[in-house]
Amino acid sequence: MSGPIVPPLEVTEVDGSPDGRPITKIIVSNGDLSISGRTATIDTSGSATTPGGATTNVQYNNAGAFGGAADFIFTGIGGTDPKLSITNSAGDVGSLSQVNLTFDGGTSLPAIGTTNGDDGLLIATGTHGINGPRILLDAVTSPSNLGLFNAESNGTINIETSVGTGDITIDSNGDLHLKADLTIDARVLTTASFTSGATDNDMNFNVIANGAGTPLINLKNDTKEVRLTCEEDDILYVRGPTSGERFTFDASSATGGITWPDGTEQITAASGGGGGWIAIPTLTSATYDTYDISVAAPYGVARRSTDSLDDEPCFAPFYSPESGTLAAITIGVSSAAGSACNALIGIYNQSAGIPTTKIAECALDVTSTGDVRQTSFTGTPTLVKDTLYFAGYCKSELVAVTLRSADSVYGPGAGPTNSSEDQKVNLELGSSSKVLPASVTEANLQTTNTETPAILLEW
Repeated sequence: MSGPIVPPLEVTEVDGSPDGRPITKIIVSNGDLSISGRTATIDTSGSATTPGGATTNVQYNNAGAFGGAADFIFTGIGGTDPKLSITNSAGDVGSLSQVNLTFDGGTSLPAIGTTNGDDGLLIATGTHGINGPRILLDAVTSPSNLGLFNAESNGTINIETSVGTGDITIDSNGDLHLKADLTIDARVLTTASFTSGATDNDMNFNVIANGAGTPLINLKNDTKEVRLTCEEDDILYVRGPTSGERFTFDASSATGGITWPDGTEQITAASGGGGGWIAIPTLTSATYDTYDISVAAPYGVARRSTDSLDDEPCFAPFYSPESGTLAAITIGVSSAAGSACNALIGIYNQSAGIPTTKIAECALDVTSTGDVRQTSFTGTPTLVKDTLYFAGYCKSELVAVTLRSADSVYGPGAGPTNSSEDQKVNLELGSSSKVLPASVTEANLQTTNTETPAILLEW
């Protein structure tokens, strides 16, 4: 009897595709087929490979086998935020997670770099403003210096708000505002302001020079400049870098005062009110260039007289009617000297109404009567309009000389005097004679009733 009839062999996957019938041969990969009698076994379990390293280690090809990177791990599977961490041998951990990119350089500062000079780094979010992107720069040690610089020698760092009208603000205990352009009175102004962090708080703006360096502030544009400097403790200088002149504000004591560029010093504030003197009118015509200070307000009088020229230096106050350098000084000799003699006329700075240092001096020959004019000076007689000076005068020899003068009886006194003395209108230096000193010692001054010579100043 013959065996059972075997239907043709059909091979298919469980879902019905692919499907083959009749099949006369099945080819199996080497090592996956075994035959026992009429039974053929196909091994579909595949080969097993053990992952490298510990749980969460990122796998890599280690000489044809799987390796696990202990310093390169991935966590966060199963509901938590995923995080990729890179750790160095010292245990410093940098990480990249869903919301943070963290760098830890340990004893060194981490760096983000690019390979090409024109590459850049953009850190941004979808919105801008106080809740927008933030960059926090922190240092390893405290305290420390944090530098923001361009490595190129001619490089520039720009902080811009080119879109919108917002400020650049450093916000903490105090605010730094660098404002965009704004329009005031039809002028476009760019304003930088420093604002304290809380209402009614004081605000410090420090300009600190290293060591013994001079702190200074320059206010300038392409054509104008003024400079503020602190060169001595409690003293502020306002300088003109072009002119070389300066104002000095001395706050080192209650009597420090203000010194003007011409050397004039003021210790107390000028008094207000309805008093004061009227400035001498000036004319632009070159024809009118001479002024008689003996009759000029506020110290002169319009009554003429004559008076002997003293050998001890005397001083009469006057306000300069012009600004500039004197061209000449003229006096009037009423009674000439009988032998060689000069009238010495000097211009002095003043401080607190007292003559101080001599600016310039000239010598005029008084051996003949009439007007005597001198254009040669020792020193440069440069004066400033409406500024108080003193005219110093004396004779060079002990001979009799009389000059035209202003009548002292009608002149305002430089004072002080007492009821038993004649009115004293000028000051006298009793410590020297026949010479005008380079500087005046206040303790040696006394009042005198000598009349002010008719001294004509010519510009």
